[in-house]
Amino acid sequence: MRVLAALFVAAVLGGVSSTGAQDKSRVPRIGYLALGSITPPTFFARKMGELGYLDGQTATFEYRFAEGRHERLLPLARELVERQADAIYAMATRRSPPRRSRRKQSPS
Repeated sequence: MRVLAALFVAAVLGGVSSTGAQDKSRVPRIGYLALGSITPPTFFARKMGELGYLDGQTATFEYRFAEGRHERLLPLARELVERQADAIYAMATRRSPPRRSRRKQSPS
C-alpha cells in the first residue's frame, strides 16, 4: 500500500500580528484531514508533541475524516480553512486496482 502525505501550511504556526511580532497568546490550530477512518491517529499527536505541539495545551488539533468517500475531502478541507487552521496535514492512501482472479474459467 502506498501512502501519500502532504503538509499544507496556511500560515506560520504561532501567528504573526500586524506589527510583525509573534503573538505569544495565540494557540495554533492544526487540522488533520484523512480519507480513512474516524479514529484520531495516535502517531500524529505523538509526532506533533515531539515538535512541541500538545493538543489542548500548546495547540488545538481538529480532525476531519472522509470515511473512504473521496467526494467528502474537498468540503472537509474547506471546513478546516474556514475554521482558520494554521496548518493542515492531509493524508490519503492510494488504493491499488482490484486484482483479477488467476483462476481460468472453464468453457461451458
